[in-house]
Parts: sequence; C-alpha cells; structure tokens
Amino acid sequence: MESLSISEQKKIAKKIRRNVHNEPISCLLTSLCLYHGLASREIASIRIDHINFEGRCIYFQERPPVYLTTEDLLILEQYVKERAQIKKIDKKNFLIVSLIASSYQDKSVSNLFINKKIKNFTGYTPKKLRITCFCALSAMYGPQFLIEAFGLSLTQASRYGRIGEYIVEEEVYQQRDAL
Repeated sequence: MESLSISEQKKIAKKIRRNVHNEPISCLLTSLCLYHGLASREIASIRIDHINFEGRCIYFQERPPVYLTTEDLLILEQYVKERAQIKKIDKKNFLIVSLIASSYQDKSVSNLFINKKIKNFTGYTPKKLRITCFCALSAMYGPQFLIEAFGLSLTQASRYGRIGEYIVEEEVYQQRDAL
C-alpha cells in the first residue's frame, strides 16, 4: 500500500483545520493516525489518565508517548468539550467511550468505529494514514527514527525506508564532516 500524495495530505490537513469545531472526534482520530502514526487499537485504548495536558502528551504502555502540537491540543480540547456533554461522563475512563443501547459505557470504542469515522471523514483508512505518516517521517529522518520514536521493530521500519542505505548514507555524512 502506498502513502498519500502531498496534495492528498494537504486536503486532509485543511479539512481537519476547517472542521475542528463541527467534527472534533473525526478530526482527533484523523490527526492521531496521520500525524502520529497511531493504529486504531492504540487510539481505542487511550484513557483520560493517559493524557497529560500540561506536558502536552499521551502516554501508552507499548510505545513511546505521543507529543501533541498546538493544533492537536485544540482538537483534543474541542473533543473534550463535546465529550463533557455526555451524562455521567466523569465516571468513564476511556477518552472515546462506546455507545451501547443508547447508553455510554466505560468501554473503549471498537476498531470498526474508528475505521468508519476516519474513512467517512477522509475517504481513506486509518492504515493508509498511518503508512503515510511513517513514509514521510522515514523519508525525512530515516527508518531508524521510526524505531526510536515509534517503537517499530527493525522489520517494520524497513518497510518504510531502506535502513541499509540510510546507515551507509549517515556514515558518509559523518566521514565527510570529520574531514
């Protein structure tokens, strides 16, 4: 699967900025996939206590934290305002809660819910957005960055860039700078 083109990425970025107040949940889900490379299951697992607003990050057990930009915080704040309207929400632990039989449950939403929200909003799957994130970052910083910043395995990171070529290229730059 190939990543999105630059023009497709720009369209999605503009759509996120235009719809922060109207569709904060779709914007939040899309942003977490496109800009931070989160999988649907990782998004579904986010609990309120995983979010550090002052530190501007979201903590995870199986990967490094996600550091939030100013735009991410705005989207998250809009979603939290919308979420606050849900009855008895203060007793719910998950950031995005499930609606079952017209009642919000303290359960994470399904991957299907997240996939549908993102696909309806962008026309693309979360997987496509995640691949786009990793391809762009690998192109800018090399596949080793994906290992260190996202906790990807060497095998996973090599899907988004040629790690051998990157290491050789880095060595050439270091040798050149040493001269």
